Amino acid sequence: MDVRYGLLLKKSWNDLKSNLIIFLPLLYSLLFLIALAVIVGLEIGLFFLLGFALEQNWYFNPFIISYIIFFGIIDLLLLILIGSSIEGMYVGILNKAVTKNKALAQDMWGGFKNFTFVLFRVKLIQILLFIVPIFVLASLVLLAFLASKPLGIGLAIFFGLLGVLYVIILALIFSFGFFYLMPILSQTKINSAVALIKKSIMFTKENFGLVIIPWAITIGINLIIKIISEFISWPARIFPILVWVMIPFFIIGFIISIIVNAWLQLFLFNCYFNNKIKKI
Repeated sequence: MDVRYGLLLKKSWNDLKSNLIIFLPLLYSLLFLIALAVIVGLEIGLFFLLGFALEQNWYFNPFIISYIIFFGIIDLLLLILIGSSIEGMYVGILNKAVTKNKALAQDMWGGFKNFTFVLFRVKLIQILLFIVPIFVLASLVLLAFLASKPLGIGLAIFFGLLGVLYVIILALIFSFGFFYLMPILSQTKINSAVALIKKSIMFTKENFGLVIIPWAITIGINLIIKIISEFISWPARIFPILVWVMIPFFIIGFIISIIVNAWLQLFLFNCYFNNKIKKI
């Protein structure tokens, strides 16, 4: 497939200039995170109100451990829900920006309504795919140590290598197999997380060239931004007194990273929807 990636990058930039609403979900993400911080603060307050304290050897107190685990899981789920809701907003906006050339606030809220919970389930599946096998391997190693120290050491080495290999494979699946998950979701409006994952992975298998090249372009652009950022911050690392002088540059760099991220998200959607583009 002869894809004009230069034109797609140019179209993505034009789409960004025509759809500044793409930055609006950032405001809601900030508000959601502030709300989460308030909830965590209330949990901490309740912790001390109930008479708990992180005294020495607190980790042997089953009530404290249960409290931390319970609210830790709730906070994690809330954080995942926040991330999913923001991504849902982006799915609605990005689809209309690249296919209709104009995204509206109603598209953002439509994305929030239609895509949040399927994205939430996808993220839960990703977390479980990472945690469950690692937990099982760690449990087997612990049981082996209880039975025999040499057996435990042997299994720890074997399962350790197996775990590293599993994480590498999982990272590759998430990086490439999920590459067009959001554009696919915006087009198909699948409600099943499993069906969405399968469709995304299948698309990657059938169109790997359309995945690896945009992935490399995205990584390359982000790497350039990272190098420039490191170069700008280098004087402040050598001479800490320059930190205050460099603050405006840090702010400018942060703003640029936000703009580039939005541009690359549009580029991702354009690669999926407009890969046969010939001119702008």
